[in-house]
Amino acid sequence: MPLIILFGLILAIILLWLARRQFRRVRQEKLFETPLQATWISILDKNVALYAKLPQTLRNKLHGYINVFLDEKKLIGRGIEITDEIRITVAGNACLLLLQGRERTFPGFTSILIYPDIYIANDVQQDGFLITNKKSARAGESWIRGPMVLSWK
Repeated sequence: MPLIILFGLILAIILLWLARRQFRRVRQEKLFETPLQATWISILDKNVALYAKLPQTLRNKLHGYINVFLDEKKLIGRGIEITDEIRITVAGNACLLLLQGRERTFPGFTSILIYPDIYIANDVQQDGFLITNKKSARAGESWIRGPMVLSWK
Protein backbone atom coordinates (compact mmCIF):
# COMPACT_ATOMS: atom_id res chain seq x y z
CA MET A 1 0.00 0.00 0.00
CA PRO A 2 2.73 2.61 0.83
CA LEU A 3 4.34 1.91 -2.56
CA ILE A 4 1.06 2.79 -4.33
CA ILE A 5 0.82 6.04 -2.36
CA LEU A 6 4.42 6.93 -3.21
CA PHE A 7 3.84 6.15 -6.89
CA GLY A 8 0.66 8.28 -6.88
CA LEU A 9 2.50 11.16 -5.22
CA ILE A 10 5.33 11.02 -7.78
CA LEU A 11 2.79 10.88 -10.62
CA ALA A 12 0.89 13.87 -9.17
CA ILE A 13 4.12 15.90 -8.91
CA ILE A 14 5.04 15.10 -12.52
CA LEU A 15 1.55 16.04 -13.75
CA LEU A 16 1.62 19.28 -11.78
CA TRP A 17 5.02 20.16 -13.23
CA LEU A 18 3.80 19.44 -16.78
CA ALA A 19 0.62 21.47 -16.25
CA ARG A 20 2.62 24.42 -14.91
CA ARG A 21 4.94 24.27 -17.93
CA GLN A 22 2.01 24.16 -20.34
CA PHE A 23 0.30 27.07 -18.56
CA ARG A 24 3.50 29.13 -18.85
CA ARG A 25 3.85 28.27 -22.55
CA VAL A 26 0.23 29.30 -23.28
CA ARG A 27 0.67 32.54 -21.30
CA GLN A 28 3.87 33.33 -23.25
CA GLU A 29 2.14 32.68 -26.58
CA LYS A 30 -0.69 35.04 -25.65
CA LEU A 31 1.76 37.74 -24.52
CA PHE A 32 3.83 37.25 -27.66
CA GLU A 33 0.80 38.04 -29.83
CA THR A 34 -0.30 41.09 -27.80
CA PRO A 35 0.53 44.43 -29.51
CA LEU A 36 2.45 47.10 -27.59
CA GLN A 37 0.89 50.37 -26.51
CA ALA A 38 1.67 53.36 -28.74
CA THR A 39 3.43 55.16 -25.87
CA TRP A 40 5.75 52.18 -25.41
CA ILE A 41 6.58 52.17 -29.12
CA SER A 42 7.52 55.85 -28.92
CA ILE A 43 9.86 55.00 -26.00
CA LEU A 44 11.49 52.32 -28.16
CA ASP A 45 11.91 54.83 -31.01
CA LYS A 46 13.57 57.29 -28.65
CA ASN A 47 15.75 55.01 -26.49
CA VAL A 48 16.58 51.83 -28.43
CA ALA A 49 18.99 52.84 -31.18
CA LEU A 50 18.46 49.81 -33.44
CA TYR A 51 14.67 49.88 -33.23
CA ALA A 52 14.23 52.41 -36.07
CA LYS A 53 16.35 50.25 -38.39
CA LEU A 54 14.33 47.04 -37.85
CA PRO A 55 11.87 45.89 -40.51
CA GLN A 56 8.26 45.69 -39.32
CA THR A 57 8.33 41.89 -39.00
CA LEU A 58 11.25 42.07 -36.56
CA ARG A 59 9.62 44.96 -34.72
CA ASN A 60 6.51 42.84 -34.17
CA LYS A 61 8.65 39.96 -32.95
CA LEU A 62 10.52 42.33 -30.62
CA HIS A 63 7.19 43.58 -29.23
CA GLY A 64 6.26 40.02 -28.34
CA TYR A 65 9.57 39.40 -26.61
CA ILE A 66 9.17 42.65 -24.66
CA ASN A 67 5.71 41.61 -23.42
CA VAL A 68 7.05 38.26 -22.20
CA PHE A 69 10.14 39.89 -20.65
CA LEU A 70 8.07 42.42 -18.70
CA ASP A 71 5.73 39.67 -17.50
CA GLU A 72 8.54 37.46 -16.23
CA LYS A 73 11.14 39.94 -14.93
CA LYS A 74 10.83 42.32 -12.01
CA LEU A 75 12.70 45.62 -12.26
CA ILE A 76 13.61 47.00 -8.84
CA GLY A 77 14.77 50.57 -8.38
CA ARG A 78 17.71 51.19 -6.04
CA GLY A 79 17.52 54.93 -5.47
CA ILE A 80 15.48 55.45 -8.64
CA GLU A 81 11.78 55.14 -9.45
CA ILE A 82 11.08 52.53 -12.13
CA THR A 83 9.07 54.28 -14.84
CA ASP A 84 7.65 52.95 -18.10
CA GLU A 85 10.59 54.58 -19.88
CA ILE A 86 13.07 52.54 -17.83
CA ARG A 87 11.08 49.31 -18.12
CA ILE A 88 10.59 49.55 -21.89
CA THR A 89 14.16 50.72 -22.58
CA VAL A 90 15.71 47.88 -20.56
CA ALA A 91 13.33 45.30 -22.03
CA GLY A 92 13.77 46.57 -25.59
CA ASN A 93 17.56 46.51 -25.48
CA ALA A 94 17.63 43.10 -23.79
CA CYS A 95 15.15 41.54 -26.19
CA LEU A 96 17.10 42.66 -29.26
CA LEU A 97 19.41 39.77 -28.34
CA LEU A 98 16.54 37.31 -28.87
CA LEU A 99 15.51 38.33 -32.39
CA GLN A 100 17.58 35.77 -34.25
CA GLY A 101 17.54 33.04 -31.61
CA ARG A 102 15.13 30.35 -30.56
CA GLU A 103 14.62 31.47 -26.96
CA ARG A 104 11.71 33.61 -25.86
CA THR A 105 12.96 34.33 -22.38
CA PHE A 106 16.07 34.86 -20.33
CA PRO A 107 15.96 31.84 -18.02
CA GLY A 108 17.73 31.66 -14.69
CA PHE A 109 16.87 35.01 -13.12
CA THR A 110 13.81 37.08 -12.37
CA SER A 111 15.12 40.32 -10.83
CA ILE A 112 16.88 43.31 -12.37
CA LEU A 113 18.21 45.95 -9.99
CA ILE A 114 18.42 49.44 -11.50
CA TYR A 115 20.68 52.11 -9.98
CA PRO A 116 20.46 55.74 -11.14
CA ASP A 117 24.20 55.94 -11.86
CA ILE A 118 27.43 54.02 -11.36
CA TYR A 119 27.30 52.22 -8.01
CA ILE A 120 29.93 51.02 -5.56
CA ALA A 121 30.18 47.31 -4.81
CA ASN A 122 32.40 45.22 -2.57
CA ASP A 123 34.99 43.30 -4.55
CA VAL A 124 36.47 40.28 -2.75
CA GLN A 125 39.49 38.66 -4.38
CA GLN A 126 41.19 35.55 -3.10
CA ASP A 127 44.67 34.34 -3.99
CA GLY A 128 45.43 31.25 -1.93
CA PHE A 129 45.20 32.32 1.70
CA LEU A 130 45.31 36.02 0.85
CA ILE A 131 41.88 37.68 0.74
CA THR A 132 41.59 41.28 -0.45
CA ASN A 133 38.48 43.38 0.13
CA LYS A 134 38.10 46.57 -1.84
CA LYS A 135 35.42 48.74 -3.36
CA SER A 136 34.86 49.00 -7.11
CA ALA A 137 32.71 51.32 -9.21
CA ARG A 138 30.40 49.44 -11.56
CA ALA A 139 27.91 50.24 -14.30
CA GLY A 140 26.36 46.77 -14.20
CA GLU A 141 26.92 43.12 -13.47
CA SER A 142 25.16 39.80 -13.67
CA TRP A 143 25.25 36.56 -11.72
CA ILE A 144 24.53 33.01 -12.85
CA ARG A 145 21.15 32.81 -11.07
CA GLY A 146 20.56 36.55 -10.80
CA PRO A 147 20.00 39.25 -10.08
CA MET A 148 21.14 41.37 -12.98
CA VAL A 149 22.31 44.84 -11.92
CA LEU A 150 22.32 47.87 -14.22
CA SER A 151 23.07 51.59 -14.06
CA TRP A 152 20.31 53.60 -15.75
CA LYS A 153 22.78 56.29 -16.77
